[in-house]
Amino acid sequence: MVGRKRSFVIQSKDISDADTLGYMFDAIFMQAVLLHIPKVNAKEIIQKLAEKLKRGGYFYIAVKAKKPGRAEEEIFVEKDYGYRYERFFSFFTLKQIKQYMKELGLNVIYETTTDSGRAKWIQVIAQKN
Repeated sequence: MVGRKRSFVIQSKDISDADTLGYMFDAIFMQAVLLHIPKVNAKEIIQKLAEKLKRGGYFYIAVKAKKPGRAEEEIFVEKDYGYRYERFFSFFTLKQIKQYMKELGLNVIYETTTDSGRAKWIQVIAQKN
């Protein structure tokens, strides 16, 4: 790409408005994004982003794994930064993430679950057909 310049305008948008972006992507990196999105909305958000992915493009997604016997969604009360606040979390299984990708026409080419000590993280890389 010598001599060819690309310019991008940084826009502030809500993740649920991904379908309104005016350009296509070679890759999407979505680490720890779905953590704070209700699961009922997760597939739709992934779909909107996948539609903005070029053919042959890559989609990386990382989410916290659901712990056995625990809820799929929880609100945690925390007391950091000198005040009390609540945070919403969604948890997934590898099977769920792979199914979302498959249903959206993405081929899973890499998958792993890693343990960070505090949580297990599911990581998936898929490629658009």
